[in-house]
Amino acid sequence: MSIHAEALDWQIDEDIVRITEKYSEGFDLIVAADVLYKIENLWPFASTCSKLLQHAYSSKKLNSRCIVCYQLRNEHLLKVFENSILPFHGLRMEEIEVCHEDQNDDGESNRKSSLTADHIKYTRIIELFLLQETSIPASASAQPESCKAIFL
Repeated sequence: MSIHAEALDWQIDEDIVRITEKYSEGFDLIVAADVLYKIENLWPFASTCSKLLQHAYSSKKLNSRCIVCYQLRNEHLLKVFENSILPFHGLRMEEIEVCHEDQNDDGESNRKSSLTADHIKYTRIIELFLLQETSIPASASAQPESCKAIFL
């Protein structure tokens, strides 16, 4: 398997066009880190994610994923993003569990992650989906021979 990665400035429309033209066949993964902290960034970020996922799906990359990791700084900001901005751009989000704890036979907690309690409390990982997304056919879940990733 070969991996191709590409950086993208999601606030520059020409950069989005450059990426979609360069990867006309779509891409497998969109990764964004620490981009949800200013309200004025939420709209262009959601717009970019929507355009990239629509491009991937129209290119028959039905198993493309958009993963966003961020530090929770403002609960209200996230609610605005989830309930207003994402739906406007035809997107929805689902939270991905950062880690979980099990208890051993003695009732003590066994953390399943190397993250500290503060990291777990404030770090969030979400996946963005197109609202009109249908279930992914079994043939789309086959492992690709190469992986193309876009980093925001």
